[in-house]
Amino acid sequence: MARHLPLPELLRRIDRALDTMEPLPYAVFERHRFSALDYTRIAIELGVSVDEVERALADAMLHINRSVEQGGP
Repeated sequence: MARHLPLPELLRRIDRALDTMEPLPYAVFERHRFSALDYTRIAIELGVSVDEVERALADAMLHINRSVEQGGP
């Protein structure tokens, strides 16, 4: 399980997940997590609907989770 990984390995897996993420989920994740933008602002910036932002963020989180749990994308 990922919760038992040494910190350097966990960070490596997260970094790899971010590197292998599709462009839209990455853009949404980056704006939401690192810039603290709300879904509406992200949708406006990216020219997509709020529903698309929600789906892309869910895709991003699933991708990160799978990468951490399985050791790769």
